[in-house]
Amino acid sequence: MKKLRLALLAGGTSSEREVSLASGKEVVAGLDPARYEIHRFDPATDLEALVREAPALDVAFPALHGLHGEDGSLQGLLAMLGVPCVGSGVLASALAMDKRMSKDIYRLRGLPVAPDAYASRNGAGAVAEAARIAGGLGFPCVVKPLDHGSSVGMALVSTQAELETALAGAWRHSPVAMAERYLEGREYSVAVVGNRELTSFPPIEIVPGPGHPFFDYGAKYLEGECREIVPCDLGPEEDREVRRLAVTAHGALGCRGLSRTDFILCGGIFHLLETNTLPGLTPQSLLPKAARAHGLTFPGLLDLLVALAMEPVWVLGEHLKGRPGQGGGTGGRIRGRRKPVPRCPATGPVQGLRLSRWAWRRGPCKVSALAGDPGEEGHASSALAGDPGDGAHVRYLPDLVILAKGAM
Repeated sequence: MKKLRLALLAGGTSSEREVSLASGKEVVAGLDPARYEIHRFDPATDLEALVREAPALDVAFPALHGLHGEDGSLQGLLAMLGVPCVGSGVLASALAMDKRMSKDIYRLRGLPVAPDAYASRNGAGAVAEAARIAGGLGFPCVVKPLDHGSSVGMALVSTQAELETALAGAWRHSPVAMAERYLEGREYSVAVVGNRELTSFPPIEIVPGPGHPFFDYGAKYLEGECREIVPCDLGPEEDREVRRLAVTAHGALGCRGLSRTDFILCGGIFHLLETNTLPGLTPQSLLPKAARAHGLTFPGLLDLLVALAMEPVWVLGEHLKGRPGQGGGTGGRIRGRRKPVPRCPATGPVQGLRLSRWAWRRGPCKVSALAGDPGEEGHASSALAGDPGDGAHVRYLPDLVILAKGAM
């Protein structure tokens, strides 16, 4: 079996660099060397090499967290390079990273969230902003940077002076700080995987150890500082409800492949905290533990995520539309009938995905089949200009569909 050429991206420039490196180490150890030819890149130093080697790559696996790795920046680069990517595309990644935007979307979908307020470091200053936030939210409240994860820059405060200090600390990481009313309750996390068909993993209850008033950086990544209980003792109705909310949040943000949404159960209501589009993959991380409770080994989880990244797209009844500077379009209509189980070269059968999106061609090619070897069901009623017999496959990339030459 031909190996998949996989770009493993870990490191980066965010405050979560060390977590990313730890995730990358676990991914390399978990990928089957008989299936994957791994090419490692650190976005902090290797972007030029990534661009240069992109034509030879089959798929990218970002084990990245935080800014310039999880916020859509890298996903946009990979999309332009034509490299399928594990996880969500540009839009969903950016929305999930921006806590204000994601909470606005949660509210539009009727999902419960904590009351919040925002303060810019270019605003009235810490003293005035703290007074305004305290008047609206009261104490205690939680302060965090708008666009960071892993609880970096996060603080639980109970006084005006603590709030002023917390705002200044959050502003060191982000131009905007978010404050939320503190909800006292039990914390849970639910992972979701899939594209068109979504599966939720068993909820995990998070119990920070002594000295950790909330699930902070130390509780997350230092061994023994937190208990993560799976399966937890939620009743059947609560279990169904928190899973439903996680799947709804995944869809509301437009996530793809995987996500993990965190909750506080307060007053009988699961309040959404945030959705993570590239959850950690370290030995202490929640996603591998939830997958194991679902009956999926860590190598099996990695195989699944790669298969989802490469899952074929069926373009039904859509005109190809040219994009300025990208080779133009043909006006030809693509039609195809989905086979029951398309195949992924690395992992065998995967569930097909049906989508309709505008597409453009990156170079001379002709569509002879959709999402598989030439001869599978599906055809183009008018071929793209190109060499006769130059087959193509439809790849799904974040927020777009590209007709790419050659096999996936």
